[in-house]
Amino acid sequence: NVGFTCEATANSVMGTATVNFSVKPQQPTITATGMPITASGGTGTLTCATASSGTTTYKWFQGSTEVSGQAGAELVRTYGSNPSGEYTCKATINTVESDASAATTVATHVAISPASPSGVDAATVTMTCSADATTATYVWKKGSTAITGATAAEY
Repeated sequence: NVGFTCEATANSVMGTATVNFSVKPQQPTITATGMPITASGGTGTLTCATASSGTTTYKWFQGSTEVSGQAGAELVRTYGSNPSGEYTCKATINTVESDASAATTVATHVAISPASPSGVDAATVTMTCSADATTATYVWKKGSTAITGATAAEY
């Protein structure tokens, strides 16, 4: 909070008026560590920070949805928790909320098994694509060309 006082004197009598402003926290920034999460049981951390001082709480958003139960500067995501997407955060100091941070994108981890199919018949091998997402869609490509009708996890 920033307070301003004005004193005025007329006919040897002084009067004062004071106004207090709550200063909006500076727009926070996000840093990502360990993203995308590449292994079962792995974790990654997003950290929200503002240059403003004071007791700070944070709100985290995945897309436009607030991440419930998260008021700290760090947001830890685990493999299998659908961590991919765009994240923003807001900082609150003395009940005044900042503008949202710039969005940070967390990529989806994708793996193919078998990982190294050597010595197999390419015409008969079955490959499975897995993604750390609950609502993944799939497109298989040969080189850079999409394979017609190959839109399932298995090919």
